[in-house]
Amino acid sequence: MKKTNIKIKIELTEKMLGTAPDPEIYGKYIATLAPAGTDTRDEIETLANIEERGTTRFHTDSEKGLFIYNYMVIGFLKEAGNSLKENLSIKAVKSKIEQFVFCNPRKIYFSKVKPDGVLERPKRVNGPMGPQSTLGRSEYVSEGTQIEFLLTIIENKEIKPEVVLDILGYGELKGLGQWRNGGYGSFKVLDFEEV
Repeated sequence: MKKTNIKIKIELTEKMLGTAPDPEIYGKYIATLAPAGTDTRDEIETLANIEERGTTRFHTDSEKGLFIYNYMVIGFLKEAGNSLKENLSIKAVKSKIEQFVFCNPRKIYFSKVKPDGVLERPKRVNGPMGPQSTLGRSEYVSEGTQIEFLLTIIENKEIKPEVVLDILGYGELKGLGQWRNGGYGSFKVLDFEEV
């Protein structure tokens, strides 16, 4: 099997908001969405030091600090690829990214031990009793924060390194984490190097 490995470094151009809820919610709902046989204990443990319920946070560990899981990068690539599918002229681009693009390491660390702050904002939600206002509260890391990861692309006819670079370029408009449609989590690609 032929494959291409690409080392990527991105830098946030806007704050990125944490996406992980408190451990109780994560364990009862979100972790149950993982594929059968997936061990989610590690993900729940990284949320153990909760300070306030209802705050979305970053996963953290005592070794290196704050991180996101690699599936957030793949999720971004799939969402962005789907948004750009007409420009890319690739049918079923989400499925092809899922089949041919892999991200490592599993934990992608920020160079931070703690978040830079907390952002509170009003949110409009549609519930069973109609539209309601609520308050969202999320940890954030500031613009200028960088992360590095490795993408492995299995050789195929359509998902090539230049296509992945085009898709990553969409990160300048719509980024990682929560409230992406508000511009949060936007980033620029600093390095895109085949290794």
